Amino acid sequence: MKSAKLSSMLFLGCGDGVALNELASRYESWSFVGVDFNSAYVERADQEAPANVSYLCADFSEIDERVGIFGVIASPGLLSWISDESVKDVFSILMKCSTPGTLAHFGYDSEFFWGDLKGFREAFLDLWLSLGDMTQARMLIHSLVSSMPVTESKRNFLDRMVTDDKALRNWMLQPHWKPYFPSEIDDLMTEAGFELEGQRLDSISYLLNPSPYIEANYRRRN
Repeated sequence: MKSAKLSSMLFLGCGDGVALNELASRYESWSFVGVDFNSAYVERADQEAPANVSYLCADFSEIDERVGIFGVIASPGLLSWISDESVKDVFSILMKCSTPGTLAHFGYDSEFFWGDLKGFREAFLDLWLSLGDMTQARMLIHSLVSSMPVTESKRNFLDRMVTDDKALRNWMLQPHWKPYFPSEIDDLMTEAGFELEGQRLDSISYLLNPSPYIEANYRRRN
């Protein structure tokens, strides 16, 4: 089995590279590879990249050990926004581009927070399709938010989702969006040979006062 360069990171779903370039500028002795399938993002990221970062524009199904074996593989916000097939590709990359001791850092939208909001999202999309008018659909759904049986924080969140254009695009209109239970991600990690290391970010509160987002670290066993 190939050995990993411990001070190396593969970043899946790097977007426009702002976060990765900032990280790389702070850790100059490390090497970084960012992957995204959006060519405009990758081009923008590459223009601002420090010398210790390289970028690949590729579908996740095209990435394997030829890219390298890494000490860290990170995907802090990707899983909830890609298709089921692409999720399988991500975990295939995790197995192919890692070695015993590799650390995986993954984040995802939490089912504990989003579970009772999925119906709201589906209702909005159905209403929009039936009316054929985004503005009218937003007005009708917005009038329902105040009476929904959810916490005040969730109600405020829903209000922002409907009234803010950027928030609407980022959540309502993403076709593959999916929240996960921690156990679902744990099972996928186990199949890939990784075990949970330490506590999840928000692990104490996600049942009683759930956050929209959960992050966790996993370590490859063998």
